[in-house]
Amino acid sequence: MKTSLILGFIILFMNIEAQTIQTSNRAALSAQVEETSGLLEVSGRLITHNDSGDGPFLYEVDSISGSVVRKVYITNAGANDWEDISADNQFIYIGDFGNNNGTRTNLAIYKISRTDFLFNDTVSAEVITFNYSEQNSFSSNPFTPFDAEAIVCAGDSIYLFTKDKSSFNSSVYTLPKTPGNYTLTKKAVIPTPGLVTGGCFNGLQNKIVLCGYSINSVFIYEIQFINGWSLSTSLQMAHAITVSGPQQVEAIERMDVNTYYITSEKDNSLPAQLSEFKLNSTLYAIDQPKTIGKIYPNPSSQFIRVLDPPIGKLGVLNLHGQLLFERNYQTSLDISELPMGTYFAIWKGLSGKSYFERFSVLY
Repeated sequence: MKTSLILGFIILFMNIEAQTIQTSNRAALSAQVEETSGLLEVSGRLITHNDSGDGPFLYEVDSISGSVVRKVYITNAGANDWEDISADNQFIYIGDFGNNNGTRTNLAIYKISRTDFLFNDTVSAEVITFNYSEQNSFSSNPFTPFDAEAIVCAGDSIYLFTKDKSSFNSSVYTLPKTPGNYTLTKKAVIPTPGLVTGGCFNGLQNKIVLCGYSINSVFIYEIQFINGWSLSTSLQMAHAITVSGPQQVEAIERMDVNTYYITSEKDNSLPAQLSEFKLNSTLYAIDQPKTIGKIYPNPSSQFIRVLDPPIGKLGVLNLHGQLLFERNYQTSLDISELPMGTYFAIWKGLSGKSYFERFSVLY
């Protein structure tokens, strides 16, 4: 591959390299919500909930003082492990699907009317239950891939995002908003830089924004959303964020076109915290190639293939934009020597088009 082509793709990679985002503290949250796990704004009211060890309660909190100003009881809901909350124009959806060890058989989403919530302190919910088609064992496994942490209502569907302690990637599942029992099949794998813990939808910019953390770091992850399209083919961008206070960020909500709130749960002597940040970059500002080549299988552990075979060599870059190797391509490219992680492939196809595509190595 010509040096100029490699440099061109590295410049492109630099264009999509994440900015580091500084958060500002808004408030220490009340001890009543020290295990804050979801965040939602409805009609100017800021709502959160605890994950486990609490009852089926939603809490309105003051965004300046952090105090609880209202508590709403959901009469027919369980509270095994509430992980996140989302909403559309008519309903609020609460995800009781935390599954840290992969043993749960009662995964649920509680659906309540926005109007009921706004005018009543006691409400009832419709119930959506589900299971994962790929899960065959319910033995305790701390590295289970069947632990959803984020729920996002976007378009006509509910999107669930898992955290996977073995790969740090996030699997995506979708289900209807209609109450019922569903068996879910994985729709996409997102190469997030850590464990996803929450998500929200920015309808003003048509993107899903996730939050999460890794070892000594916190991140935000943007995904372009087009209703009906697979998220695996959507534009994506990761950002590091700095948080003063508890580092276990658990929830995120969009407040206006580029302002977001996040909450972190209590950490030893540090109280739970509400923080704010601006996300000024958009996925549409990325100067990307006009053609996205198709890599398959993706993720993979042994080899990858491409639909438009390269003229000459195919290069592989790491997440820092460094060229790891370039090799002649025949019918596939051997990637078995690569450690588990996320990479980029670059090549010029027989069609004359240039390609730059992300792929994941999983074992």
